[in-house]
Amino acid sequence: MGFPADDQNWVQVRDFLAQQVRPLDAILAPNEFLAFFPGTYPYNVAHLLPVEHYQFVVFHKGMIDELQIACSQQIVQNYHPVLANAVFVVYAMPSLPSFDQEFDQEDVDALLRQLEARKATQPQMVTKPNCAAIITTYNRPWCLEKSLSSVTKLGVPTVVVDDGSSPGNLQANQEIARRYQVPLLHLPSHREQSSAINVGISYWLADPDIAWISWFQDNVLVQPDLMRRLAVVQDAESRPLLTGRDDADHATFKTETIAGQTVHLKQSTSGAHFHAHRDYWAAVLPIPTPYLNAPKPNDSRLYKGRTDEDWWITTWSPSSMAKRGGYVVCLPDLVNVFEPTPKHATSRKNALETASAAATDPDQISLEGVKVLVDGYNLQLTKGTGIKTYGLSLMEGLDRLGAKVDILLSRGGYKSNPILDEVFFLIIKTIGKTGSPSVSGYSSRFRPFTEPNAASLSPDWWSKRGNTPKISSSTQLLSACRSVMTCRMGYTVGLS
Repeated sequence: MGFPADDQNWVQVRDFLAQQVRPLDAILAPNEFLAFFPGTYPYNVAHLLPVEHYQFVVFHKGMIDELQIACSQQIVQNYHPVLANAVFVVYAMPSLPSFDQEFDQEDVDALLRQLEARKATQPQMVTKPNCAAIITTYNRPWCLEKSLSSVTKLGVPTVVVDDGSSPGNLQANQEIARRYQVPLLHLPSHREQSSAINVGISYWLADPDIAWISWFQDNVLVQPDLMRRLAVVQDAESRPLLTGRDDADHATFKTETIAGQTVHLKQSTSGAHFHAHRDYWAAVLPIPTPYLNAPKPNDSRLYKGRTDEDWWITTWSPSSMAKRGGYVVCLPDLVNVFEPTPKHATSRKNALETASAAATDPDQISLEGVKVLVDGYNLQLTKGTGIKTYGLSLMEGLDRLGAKVDILLSRGGYKSNPILDEVFFLIIKTIGKTGSPSVSGYSSRFRPFTEPNAASLSPDWWSKRGNTPKISSSTQLLSACRSVMTCRMGYTVGLS
């Protein structure tokens, strides 16, 4: 809708503002004034900024329902009228002069009567929580079940962010979230915990009523009075970042008593739980991964399975508490980790521990991050056998559990060296039309193993480890293969 240039009430206000307003002064007014004043903010965003942000406020008497009552009352109590007519009343911030503009006080009083009448008839507003929670999870539904049960007892809005779990674990996570009646956001691929935090925090930042946001890992138990105790200590300016978990690995610089609560002041702490004001979260987002272009490169050994979101939030970000000269405020023993597994079981050791811990419930086992090497001798046969069928079923099951499955193919070899001839892995079938390696009878997503090659696994490599091994039996061959896999390729699950 264009500016009503034929309406003298609108034109009078426009001309007045043109004389008094500096080019980028902030004006709260109907959106039609934006064409003349770039600093115009429409009524529907008024609640997103403090009242003192605006130099001028233009009340349209027919549109006052679009402004929150509290906002309108604050303006008429603290600003002074500088222009009024039958349609508009213009208020200016206290530091601005009255401009010696003549107007009829009755036009102002008419607006004040409207505001009082609206206040009297306004139904009692239900107070909404001003804090919210997120839980990030990845392939650990058995953990999510416990943590979500605990966090929902806090009585605050909660969202779960699934960081690209495998299909089976995603389905389990969705069922858990449905049972506790909380939304679940699923990332289409695993991009590390920092990305999941970015998504979850942004979800709540879009709600202007949410002032404080708590992030939890999926392996925590919380005290039911957590939010109440945080509320008496938190302060958007002086104490915007808090945690309910005291990590002894991070030094306490001092201990204080704030509002009757004993708190530890820390420069950094691990990321089982962080509670921060929305402005603090907005300042440190987006949280990067410790490597370029997530998801993580295939060679995870370069990064040791680490994500560094806790360091970024507390100390590394230019807007972090450490860079502001402040501390993370820790209220100890309000949040506890119930499982020693790190944030995401990306390393082989952690993945195996996770799978072992879940072994009591086969439906919840995850092998995400585990490499499995399958002896592919029978899979290479041109005609199927019972063992071949079993092998195919085994690989399919491992794949569904999230494991990375590779196949040891034993035919052919590196003929110039008897040792390499025994342990060399090669593809014996052709490259399919898609360009993916294929062996008859199994999916192309299971990759026949093609490394190490002759250059990377030379006799010199064996000599560095000691005497060249003598292989005279299949048992010794398997042992040699395990040695190669462990030392060269990082496999932790042996031949099957």
